Amino acid sequence: MKLFRAILAALAVATMALPSRSGADSIVNSPHNLSSGSTARVMSTEETRVCIFCHTPHHATKLSDTSYTGPLWSREENTAQDYTPYASTTIAASPGQPQGPSRLCLSCHDGTIALGAPGTHATSATLGPLTPPPTGKSTVLGKDLRDDHPISMEYGRKTSEFRDAATVTGTTRIKLVRRASTLYVECTSCHDPHDNQYGNFLVLDTSSHRDALCTVCHAKTDWTGSAHENGGTRSSGSIPADVAKNGCVNCHTPHGAQQGVDLLTLTAAGASMDTNCYASCHNSSSYPSNVYSQFAVSGAHHPSGGYDSAANKHSETETLPLPATDKHVHCVDCHNPHQAIWQNAP
Repeated sequence: MKLFRAILAALAVATMALPSRSGADSIVNSPHNLSSGSTARVMSTEETRVCIFCHTPHHATKLSDTSYTGPLWSREENTAQDYTPYASTTIAASPGQPQGPSRLCLSCHDGTIALGAPGTHATSATLGPLTPPPTGKSTVLGKDLRDDHPISMEYGRKTSEFRDAATVTGTTRIKLVRRASTLYVECTSCHDPHDNQYGNFLVLDTSSHRDALCTVCHAKTDWTGSAHENGGTRSSGSIPADVAKNGCVNCHTPHGAQQGVDLLTLTAAGASMDTNCYASCHNSSSYPSNVYSQFAVSGAHHPSGGYDSAANKHSETETLPLPATDKHVHCVDCHNPHQAIWQNAP
């Protein structure tokens, strides 16, 4: 017993001596603390341990992705390989079935395995009921990932559109996961499951610029200095500052996008992609670019939409002439939202 206490004391001293990441928050204070002592929205009514919901010291789950050396994982995986990955006509890489750490995240966040069921190899058969159950697309992604930012995707295939991988991983907390000689984007590239200091378990502070994570990797041509990047100079009040703060998030969302291909925020799923422009921005009388009001004036605007404006979407790779079944006129057919500058090429 004396030896056991001595060992515990030595471990405690050693733990206190370990360096901690500056500013990092404890998982105990985060929504990933599912124990009964948690203050999170979702928690167990019985289990007092914190780590047990994901980890086990013995008999850990053997991961299906043998190229990934994961943690001592207590949960089962969805090994059916039946996810529908993100797809786009402009993406150079081809995201496949989720791999590595993303499969671990989805063992909770695809909604197919109960949070209180740690798996057949774990040290506990049940962790008690959880109340209330999780809801919302950002929490329960499902197995259809077409409306979410791509994961298990090779980084930087279209080199002109992405920043150098060494810069991304060397100057920020963003992690690209290496398998063999290739770097991949995974859930853990943007999220740290143990640290919620910035909210949503993000690895960077997005309170000043909501697109701070986006622009670490994405390098759109002429985005810097454009009206959608800096808010422009035509408006007064808070509009320019709000536009500049949102940046990419003015139009895009990483999870639950109403139009998955471009991760666009629309008025509703299946709505015309033009609603991305005028539903939240270009319809305000206080905004100089109130083009939506012109749609009600006969002969005052170029016709927008198409034979079926919801189905016929603009694509960066489309070539003219378009077939009759795909003809359309959308805002982005004439305007480049990543380069727009007042009194310059629109």
